[in-house]
Amino acid sequence: MSEQRQHLLHEHGGLYDSLMKISHAPSLTALFEQLTCALHRMTHQMPIAIYRHTKTMELRLIHVFPSACSLKAHPRLISIRSVSTLLASELQYYELKCEAETWGYIALPPSYHLVSSRWSRLVITIAAQRLGLLTMEQLAERRAGLKRYRQQLSSDIKRFSDFKDIVRHHGERLCKLFESQGIALLRKHQMHSFGDCPSERHILNALETLTRGNTNDATVELDGMCQGGVVTRLDISCVTPSWLFLFRHTPLSHLPENFSANVDPMGYWSPLEMATMTELADHIAMAITAMDAVYLNQQLTHSNQRLQTLARTDPLTQCWNRHYTEMTLSRLIDSDVSLSVILFDVDDFKNINDTFGHSVGDDVLRRLSQVVQNTLREEDHLGRWGGEEFLIIIRETDTAASLLLAQRLCSIVSTTPFKLPLPVTISIGLTSKKTGDTVRHLVERADHGMYLAKKAGKNRVTIGK
Repeated sequence: MSEQRQHLLHEHGGLYDSLMKISHAPSLTALFEQLTCALHRMTHQMPIAIYRHTKTMELRLIHVFPSACSLKAHPRLISIRSVSTLLASELQYYELKCEAETWGYIALPPSYHLVSSRWSRLVITIAAQRLGLLTMEQLAERRAGLKRYRQQLSSDIKRFSDFKDIVRHHGERLCKLFESQGIALLRKHQMHSFGDCPSERHILNALETLTRGNTNDATVELDGMCQGGVVTRLDISCVTPSWLFLFRHTPLSHLPENFSANVDPMGYWSPLEMATMTELADHIAMAITAMDAVYLNQQLTHSNQRLQTLARTDPLTQCWNRHYTEMTLSRLIDSDVSLSVILFDVDDFKNINDTFGHSVGDDVLRRLSQVVQNTLREEDHLGRWGGEEFLIIIRETDTAASLLLAQRLCSIVSTTPFKLPLPVTISIGLTSKKTGDTVRHLVERADHGMYLAKKAGKNRVTIGK
């Protein structure tokens, strides 16, 4: 067998082994290692570089082969930053396609070995097919993880009070899902992070640089002090934009350990990962929007409750005001509920105001309201009728029982300390509902009873006729 034939058989055997390894590569890293190793051997030990292609026509170095000494002899390989600089260079390059789109480029110094170039194209074609399969598998796996996370996030919305709870409770899970070391959320000038992230100042500086560039990309890798980070905007209705960040410590592939050149930018995220991060951002944006809606509903409910309270509450004494008392009394008169009304006022209240001042008089009314409400049953109601006059609605009781309650109130009030040098007493008029009564009839009878009580000496109860 001739030496040339032996060489061809050896070359074909090596090609077969390379194709088998490439077609069964379990991960992108393994695929790139096998691909660059095969190309290096086929091109007679030329150094090989793989760049990932971004939407902005930028190229990020993600894999190089082999040793540092070989790369140092060809510095052009690690200085490529864009497609235009690659096309303008003297480097030999191949387009690496995935799903009919340009995934990236493979570059090497000019090679004049035509046979090797022909086999190189075959190897790259098989690698592109394997790249597509791995991408689809990773996409399916990542989306399954996102689906499980979305379900968990949906169940947590009601118990989360703020967007920072997403970072606090889900940070570890999201870092694991995206194989990152840190996550951060920025919203309304507030940043919350989990794990190992750059300082807030560095993140904000990188974001400012990014926004000045007016990039329209949904998800963009960061450089400088935030290299290894990727950011995407959250689609939330807000005056100030909201952002989601993920951070990695290591790029997709390492330069040789003894290679000291400063290579920037490096590729830390694959297009698949950046696409699924955009999906994650959509889930988080929807969750934050839902949390905002829950919060606004709670605020609206609270505001409505407060307005209802204000609409029926007397601001000084915190009992019912006259409007709500009269409205409730009218409703009960039209019902079948048995009903009694107590109308009372503070004896000599004008003298209290004139002697001690109106602020002291207000304190007396507040204290009186507390004492009376503490004495009433839960189903009874106290309302301020006007000035120092109060009206009590007593439900489901007759005149005899109401009289006992009224007398008890007189006794309790007269023995309660009011921080005055003289006791505070009340005069009470009492009446019960009769057939054909109106609010006016009931109040007039109670008022007449109160008038008789005062005429009889005050601090007593009289039934109005």
